[in-house]
Amino acid sequence: MSYSTQNLGSLMDDLGAEEGAGGKAAKGRKGAGGESTPIWKSQGAVVALAMVAALVLCIGVWFSFFSGGAPKAPSAMLLIDVSTGELYEAKLGKRSWVIPMKNPDTGVRSIFPVRKSDDGQWSIHERYLGAMDGIPVNSSVLIDAENGIVIPQSENAKRLK
Repeated sequence: MSYSTQNLGSLMDDLGAEEGAGGKAAKGRKGAGGESTPIWKSQGAVVALAMVAALVLCIGVWFSFFSGGAPKAPSAMLLIDVSTGELYEAKLGKRSWVIPMKNPDTGVRSIFPVRKSDDGQWSIHERYLGAMDGIPVNSSVLIDAENGIVIPQSENAKRLK
């Protein structure tokens, strides 16, 4: 045997000493090479981690769909008649509403959605201000036509059917 084949044979002998019974090198298996397997490479740890991940996912889905703290859609909206200053309440649901709405007493389409800000100021959304052209508007109700600031007659809203 020459020197190079002798070195190759020695290398093969070294590799053969590290092989286990299965023919593969026992990398990290306890007992075969004297080393222990890191925790993230053991099959039990992977299964446990997968179970914890599945549990966290299930809990997240449960709280997303079944928690009671989800925001609720409004069931009614407040409206104001810009000619009389009366507040109305309309139930939201399957029925569609046309803005401006018709006043049930006068038959005039002069009812617009209104909101009350945190500082107590009532206003019509700017989206609907352009629809006021040709509608008889009471100047004591609509204070600022540019910003939609209104003053209702009273805070009590009538039910609009």
